[in-house]
Amino acid sequence: MRRHLLAFLSVFSLLAVIGVSASCDSASPPDSTLRILENEDPRFEIFLEEDQSAAVDSRPSLSTLALRVLPKPGWHIESRAPTRLDLSPPPGVEIHAPIRGGVDEMKSSAEAIEIEIAYRLVRTALPTPAKASVDGHLTFGVCREGKLRCEIVHRDLQIPLDWP
Repeated sequence: MRRHLLAFLSVFSLLAVIGVSASCDSASPPDSTLRILENEDPRFEIFLEEDQSAAVDSRPSLSTLALRVLPKPGWHIESRAPTRLDLSPPPGVEIHAPIRGGVDEMKSSAEAIEIEIAYRLVRTALPTPAKASVDGHLTFGVCREGKLRCEIVHRDLQIPLDWP
């Protein structure tokens, strides 16, 4: 009986270790296509991720990025607050929709805001830099859990683009 109990405890311990490591793996940060744009604010984090699954346009030269805003513990996104992203591309970059706002142009919930940024690199007479970025201004609402009044956040961002 004692031998069976020890065998059971060994198998149970092994399964517990496998389950813990699997749950740790799923919480690990995504691959190298993820860039943190802001994580110093105690209310939220802003990430940028290369979005290889998006199909905004059938032309192959269109690239997409996903801008994500995630609330930190004790906060949530106010999806009814005015949410808007204004982009100002430099020469050589064409933005599919430089002004994003409204329910049809982004996903917004209490857990996150996700905005797709579609851009195309165009040839110009100017020298092409190895790295380029797009200036942006993001506006959204964030609320502390249990508070009735939310805060409207305005952030100037520099969104990096990888040139092929």
